[in-house]
Amino acid sequence: SSDVCSSDLGDRFNFSADDCFSISVWLRPSTKQGRLSIVSRMLDGDDFFRGYTVQIVNGRPSLFLVNRFPDRMLQMEGETVLEPNQWHHLAVTYDGSRKADGIKIYLNGDLEQQATKIDALSEGEITNGQPFWIGNGHPGAKFKGAIDELRVFTRVLTEEEIGKLPGVAIESLLLLADSERSEEIDQRIESHYLEHHAPEQWRTPFQLARRLKAQVKAEQAAIPTVMVMQEQ
Repeated sequence: SSDVCSSDLGDRFNFSADDCFSISVWLRPSTKQGRLSIVSRMLDGDDFFRGYTVQIVNGRPSLFLVNRFPDRMLQMEGETVLEPNQWHHLAVTYDGSRKADGIKIYLNGDLEQQATKIDALSEGEITNGQPFWIGNGHPGAKFKGAIDELRVFTRVLTEEEIGKLPGVAIESLLLLADSERSEEIDQRIESHYLEHHAPEQWRTPFQLARRLKAQVKAEQAAIPTVMVMQEQ
């Protein structure tokens, strides 16, 4: 788990576009610039990057499933920029639906909001003859930093299951040195305290605020949007 030396793990995890899978990993990137490949099973540009990869793109976690770049592919990118030289837990899940909405990204156990979405993989395959790589495998995207506790599952993990993965539980987060805790980890520790251990006069308002925020979010998602054309 020190500075990454990329590893070729051979013929593993040759997922198709119709397969379900989940990937969980701890990472400590040393930069938030450019592309950093965490795992990859992908062909090069001569074959339109067919395959899949989990990357950090300018600091944001992303999952790509590609039949032919750039017109037949899925991409989902989270909104949070990962600060360098701090540990972050990342989990991505895909439900085999060939839809970008079938991808979920979790950071330190919490579901990420989407920053970028490409939804164009109704046909075509992503399987290929490349090996499964950790820390490399995508041209020009070698990982810079450290990777630890990589796990690959052949099903979609729930948010509850992701929160119980080794190292993601609150007790494990408390063991991280202050200098290696990301802002998101600090917020998760604070929320856990306010939710479960704070005095009653703090705990009750916090729980109410969380319910109201969830209600507002659900109401906003239900608001229809229409295209408006400006009259000339």
